[in-house]
Amino acid sequence: MYRMLLRTCLQITMVFGSSFGCWQTSNIQCLPRLCRTRDLVSAEGPQMPIPQSGERFLRENADPEQVVAPLDKERRKSVKKETKDGKLGFEPFIDDGKSVGSYKSSRTAKSSLYPNIPFKDCKWDFFLCCTPPGRKAVSALYDALPERFEGCKLWLDEQHDSTDKTLVDGICYSRNILVFLTHGSTSDAKWQHQMRVAIGARRNFILLGETDEMQGKPSIDELISKCPSDLKSIFESNLIIPYFSDPDFRSVTFEKMCRAQWVDISEEAEESHHIQKHRKDLFYKLFPYDEDTDPAVFPKNFVSFAAAVGLPLPGVSPRATRWSLFVRAYLVVCMLLCSMRFFTPQGPGFLDYLSIAQLVALHPVLLLMISVTTWVLGSKEVKDLLEHQIECTKEGNRLRLKLERLTLVLGALTAVFSLWGWIGYLPGFWTNYYLESTQDAYPFFGVLGILHGLAWFLSLPLVFGIFFATLLVAFALQELGYMGLVSAFDELHPEIASAGLEEITATSAGMNVKDGDLYRFQVRYLQCWNLYRRMQWKASIPFVLFWVAEVCLLAWSIWSIVQGFEPIADERAARFQAHWHLPVRLTWLVGASPWFGVAGYMIGLLPWGSSFYANKIMTASNRLFFTNTNLRSCFLSFMHDFELEFRVLFLQAVPWTLLLSLPILLVNSLGYVADVVRLFRAL
Repeated sequence: MYRMLLRTCLQITMVFGSSFGCWQTSNIQCLPRLCRTRDLVSAEGPQMPIPQSGERFLRENADPEQVVAPLDKERRKSVKKETKDGKLGFEPFIDDGKSVGSYKSSRTAKSSLYPNIPFKDCKWDFFLCCTPPGRKAVSALYDALPERFEGCKLWLDEQHDSTDKTLVDGICYSRNILVFLTHGSTSDAKWQHQMRVAIGARRNFILLGETDEMQGKPSIDELISKCPSDLKSIFESNLIIPYFSDPDFRSVTFEKMCRAQWVDISEEAEESHHIQKHRKDLFYKLFPYDEDTDPAVFPKNFVSFAAAVGLPLPGVSPRATRWSLFVRAYLVVCMLLCSMRFFTPQGPGFLDYLSIAQLVALHPVLLLMISVTTWVLGSKEVKDLLEHQIECTKEGNRLRLKLERLTLVLGALTAVFSLWGWIGYLPGFWTNYYLESTQDAYPFFGVLGILHGLAWFLSLPLVFGIFFATLLVAFALQELGYMGLVSAFDELHPEIASAGLEEITATSAGMNVKDGDLYRFQVRYLQCWNLYRRMQWKASIPFVLFWVAEVCLLAWSIWSIVQGFEPIADERAARFQAHWHLPVRLTWLVGASPWFGVAGYMIGLLPWGSSFYANKIMTASNRLFFTNTNLRSCFLSFMHDFELEFRVLFLQAVPWTLLLSLPILLVNSLGYVADVVRLFRAL
């Protein structure tokens, strides 16, 4: 009998035990206090190691105590997508389905525990999360954030009751979880609970790391090693932004927070569409948009000047684009008219074949300069510099001021050279010689002379305007490349990003630069240098062809110099005595010729301007002092490995090659001047 009772009890126990196990299995997701997420997700796949990228390797091995994490714009951005119900959801970075630390695993376990509130319906902008060592800094952030992010709403546990329901609601109804990391943060049970709630609610994370040793500066190695496996995805998918208590440096922290915070994708798309609709010109994407700063690269007077002469800058109106096409076609017609002067040497409009050859060769050069300039301005290299690299607001404002003043100077030069050319050419075509020829047996000859005069009246302002505008754009591209390289120095230290490279190099104070800082600088500097070199190669076509022509002209110039300056018999002397405008035309060619005159020096020596910027960067590099002398040696060695001068094919625009190139220009100019002097002395 006792045996029967014992057997019956055992059967009842087994039945209830199996029922309780089924109930526990089916409802385990409803018991957040009875289970651990890492125990639930371990069945989804084997645990994968944390990715060891180059920048993380430096952070974890070179200096374990360093908090500074790299500022990578692409990795920092969260990818938003639209859910099935049409509401905005949040899709994190790591979603491979294998890693224990991935959001997918955590979401599988927690998605039913906490509500996924759409970001647009959230009550707060930032949920401030910290452990006791970071309480003081978080209190300072609570006071400073509303000043930086106007109108933002903050959730701080001190302002609410301490119940778990209130805490969960605060996390679920916040757009961004601002996690302030100090020593031992990942070991705190309350911190782990908050992170699990935030992952389950699929919130956006912003990680701040304390940088003060006295306030609990953490070790990244220790934080990750002591972090539960289901929470390590927070560190894999987000970057740690260094927090500086100094108000002068805190702006750097806030600037990086701006790029890490959640943005309403609908508002972002609307703003992007608005910018694309109203701002199609070249402008700095990373510049602050305020009343004191204009993000446009080119000032309005230069944009108007370039559009008037037929050089279409990005963002011009369709009318300006059509005008540019007309100017190009007009230059082709003018080239054909000038070419016909080779076969019609009669009349007061003809001087000599050399002057006609100079003018005919000028037209394809101008067409090439227009095409290359518009090509480079619309290239992906310039776009990348403006969107992702250049952050030098002061240099950008200085460039606009330089371009404004240079536009006025070049506009005045265009007017002077055009008026000078009109005096030398128009009287030769608008004379009775050609007007009367329209009534005799050769009307074509007279019509050709009149058309040639009309073409010169309009073409001279266009020719000089295009020439000066393209050179000014080449100067601006040189400045943009320099600004991109200078912006890379911001990665070395927050003080450089705040005050600027020039102000820092003016002092001899040493900076506490870490291995990770130097690594980020090297990566960004290399990116900017590659963009800079590709821009040089694309813009080099007119300069290379110009120097090929200059070398070819050396033969004639040397022959002309050998002839001396003594007067010789010249058939042009009779024309000079009969027509007063021909001497004016010859002096105009001496001054304005792109092959022998002042214009030739402007286009020929412009590539050597890169040596000026290279010297500025190397001088600034030598004036930077690090507290770690070994890192400074590595930094200087790295800088000397990159050539910043204009180097394309045979055109090596370094200081010593100027000693060889400048004599070529001088010999060609002297040869042409010798020819002019012989002609004037023959009178």
